[in-house]
Amino acid sequence: MATNPRIPNDDRDPVRHRLETVPDRKPPQGAWGGVTAALIVIGILLALVLYFLPRAPKMTQPSPGAAIPAQATGAMLQIQNVQLAPDPTGRAVIIQGDIMNNGTQTVTGAMMHVQFMGANGANAGSADAPVQVLDTEGKGAKTNVTDAKMLTDAPMKPNDHRAFRVQVNDVPADWNHSMPQISFTQIASHP
Repeated sequence: MATNPRIPNDDRDPVRHRLETVPDRKPPQGAWGGVTAALIVIGILLALVLYFLPRAPKMTQPSPGAAIPAQATGAMLQIQNVQLAPDPTGRAVIIQGDIMNNGTQTVTGAMMHVQFMGANGANAGSADAPVQVLDTEGKGAKTNVTDAKMLTDAPMKPNDHRAFRVQVNDVPADWNHSMPQISFTQIASHP
């Protein structure tokens, strides 16, 4: 066993004694002063950023007199005297009749849904087509169509009564040639 002549707690060691005792050494003071100053600066910068950020617009309540205008519905347009005119080729059909605007708004467009029936009343197919209004001359059996216009070009005012037609191309092959079911799918209007 080897022995070390130096004992760690030997007070006679001049080097150890010199390293352990430091005259006039004071513990650190004021370390929290720098941290406090940094937190204050960060807080001020954060407050400035939040102050200059864009704000959301203020929501205002609508005035009590404001109202949503009535929307166009299928009840606005009433059709009557509906007739079916098939094309000789059997691939197209024209539905004609009279149309009346029963609403309080001017109708500027309409789409009609045409449901074709097959054998035994089964669904053979359907199509959507725009409604056209007809300019006519004459009365009764001597009525001649002079022009057909889209409702965007010839709007219907309230209580207006006109002849109309809907042309459907690509009629289903198994259609039973009876009057199809018709309804309005879209109606555009303005006050």
